[in-house]
Amino acid sequence: MGVEVTVRDTGATGVITRIKGLAQTMVFGVLDDAQPYPDGTSVAEVAAVHEFGTDAIPARPFLRGFVDSGGKAEIGTAGQTQIGKVIDGDAPPTVSEAMGKVSVAGVRKLIEAGINPPLKDGSGRTPLIDTGHLRDSIGWSEAKP
Repeated sequence: MGVEVTVRDTGATGVITRIKGLAQTMVFGVLDDAQPYPDGTSVAEVAAVHEFGTDAIPARPFLRGFVDSGGKAEIGTAGQTQIGKVIDGDAPPTVSEAMGKVSVAGVRKLIEAGINPPLKDGSGRTPLIDTGHLRDSIGWSEAKP
């Protein structure tokens, strides 16, 4: 008196495999490989001074500013869109790439729009864009956990 069982996979195994491939971490900002300024100054140090401020320089949070001003939702939307494609089998697992590109573009756009407070010299120049090197050094990276 045996029982015959038939297993029919309607694609769930493939979806599960693709979802497992999404275990990624994305970071954005000034990465370790950013080229220093011509005088040797680290871009990461300059970024930290502007992000958090010092006694002499006011904080102009361009990274936190992007996240807090709607960037978190933009990053999430990019990820959700890509996850849907991955589950459907329409794209390779590049969720972190989609989120990274949105993050970099958003931070650069925020810097270009100008971050308060304005420069004290009254020049009308946009803060954080003296040479554009800081803005151009914003990047993203993917790391598997």
